[in-house]
Amino acid sequence: MENRETALDSLDSIHSNVKLKFGTKLSFAMGDIYSGGFFNIINFFYAIFLTDVMRISPVWAGLIFTASKVWDAITDPMMGAISDRTRSRFGRRRPYFLMGIPLIVLSFAMMWYPLSTGSELAKVLFFGFAYMFSNTVATFVQIPFLSMAAEISTDYNERNSISGIRMFVSGASSLVCAVVPMIIVSMYQDVARGHFIMGIVFGLFFALPWLLVFRVKEPPIFAGAAAEETQKTGMFKLMVNTLKVKSFRWLLYMYLGIFVTMDLISMVEAYFLTYIVEAPEILSYILGILLLFEVLTMPLATLITNRTSKVQVIIWGSIAWALACLANLFITPATPHGVLYAIAAAIGVAIAFPIVGIISMFGDVTDVGELYYGTRNEGSFFGVQQFTRKCASAVANGVTLGVIGLVGFINPIEEIRNGVAVLITQVQPDIVLGVIRSFMSFTAVLLLIPTVVFALLWQLTPERHARMIDYLDKKRAGLAVDRETEAEMQHLRENVL
Repeated sequence: MENRETALDSLDSIHSNVKLKFGTKLSFAMGDIYSGGFFNIINFFYAIFLTDVMRISPVWAGLIFTASKVWDAITDPMMGAISDRTRSRFGRRRPYFLMGIPLIVLSFAMMWYPLSTGSELAKVLFFGFAYMFSNTVATFVQIPFLSMAAEISTDYNERNSISGIRMFVSGASSLVCAVVPMIIVSMYQDVARGHFIMGIVFGLFFALPWLLVFRVKEPPIFAGAAAEETQKTGMFKLMVNTLKVKSFRWLLYMYLGIFVTMDLISMVEAYFLTYIVEAPEILSYILGILLLFEVLTMPLATLITNRTSKVQVIIWGSIAWALACLANLFITPATPHGVLYAIAAAIGVAIAFPIVGIISMFGDVTDVGELYYGTRNEGSFFGVQQFTRKCASAVANGVTLGVIGLVGFINPIEEIRNGVAVLITQVQPDIVLGVIRSFMSFTAVLLLIPTVVFALLWQLTPERHARMIDYLDKKRAGLAVDRETEAEMQHLRENVL
């Protein structure tokens, strides 16, 4: 009897599906100011900064994006494995939050440095290095953070709540990153200098919240013994093992459909408004409305996810998103701006649902990883997930910019007016306009169809997940598991999940 009570106490002490205070969730979510805002500000403004402010050819700009994202993709799984294997008095993930603060400010400001001298090749090399450096810093901080997100609770619905708060903060950051950068830039006659000041301001905006994130403690059951056990496995094997998990492979297919669509459309939006709509001044308004509605919809998406399932919100959100993007086929310079704002709002509402679903689903899949291998390797899973996303985005962005350049894109010309360099936008050939319109209209349809198909085939139900967590908690506590449960878990591991 005494042994059983001791075992039950052990189970309680390592119970992983804990409930968290709202303040803890919110403090942790502050990391998404950087995780959400950094990628969006780059997707929204960096390509057009390179082509229309630094006047680099779209083909070269595409090469910068491709090379930087490929490098970023390579470092992600490496950082994930390093994070999994880290042991310190602050745990596996938290040391990187503090070390990254000064690097975030330096690297992000460098990306927007107003390099006014040198050849086009010199600019390509400088901005290519700056982008790679900034991506490396982002990897150094974000991979441990996003890995820790799967650890702070394994409860199915609690993860929905955590994801909802995180995505709300991420969306709010993205909203700021959509509206404020060009307001800062517009305060300076010298557009290039304005971009550099903006880079410094947002470097600080992204860096300082990590002081709050650092205060959130890692669960002891995942911070100590987990790292020690993981250290017994080689880094490369940790990465390869993630792809042997069927549920993780299926998650990757859905994740790529959602986030590569976001990356590609975000980049092309500035060109669409500048050259198709002929109203570049409304870019911040369009992005602001889209992200505002996305943020406002996050709580509703979280509630509906809890009432239905992660799969359902991914399916219906993806379908609505694709249909809304098809409206871009009919946009002309004469289209009232109110119509453009309505389309942006509809897309924002639609996007919120698949994002909440897929982000919450990641933690569930790392639990399946523990079922497979008996260790917690969230860093390796997230690193490989980001590797695949960034490789796919590198190809998508590089090909898109390359195609726009090869079909005849004409860079703006620079004129000196009253002693100030002014960039004059050029009229583009019809084929360039057609390519830009096609990317804005059909990308979502083509990339989100596989997402919907794999969501329909998803096997990790809430009921299966709850039984799996109970089983894993007992295994960690060293409690006996009945034969029926052991057989069920073996069947799930070998045939279903």
